Amino acid sequence: MLGINKVILIGTVGINPKTRYIKKGFSYSSFSLATNELVNSAIGKEIEETQWHEIVAYGELSEYVEKYVHKGDTLYVEGKIKSRLGNGSEGYKIKIYEIFADKINILARSKANESSPIPDNSDEDESDELGSAIPGFDIDNIPLAQKLNNNNLPL
Repeated sequence: MLGINKVILIGTVGINPKTRYIKKGFSYSSFSLATNELVNSAIGKEIEETQWHEIVAYGELSEYVEKYVHKGDTLYVEGKIKSRLGNGSEGYKIKIYEIFADKINILARSKANESSPIPDNSDEDESDELGSAIPGFDIDNIPLAQKLNNNNLPL
């Protein structure tokens, strides 16, 4: 029986994407994305918990990421999760999980990048649940808005 492997994330870009070129101009870009949620602590207090996700985009989507996505931007990412073996800090093999993106839309710009326009990356044939790459999008209307100050972002 076939299964379903689909991931949908809304989060904040932690570092500027790195783009690499392989075989005859084919590119891929990677970056980290933070998602936040409220969880109950052991003492019953709600605390905000951050999860970091490694995002990988190939081909045309990689070119979009390289040109438009920056640290601090809020993104909508759709894709699938894949795992691979990598080397840990002491030479041990570890399993690394990555999100291979099929779709990326910029929802809001970071303060440092707010003057840059948000390009529409939605498919015209597809209805976009979020309403396209969203002119007039108000980040304050998303519960637990993905707002991170520079202290929460990796260097």
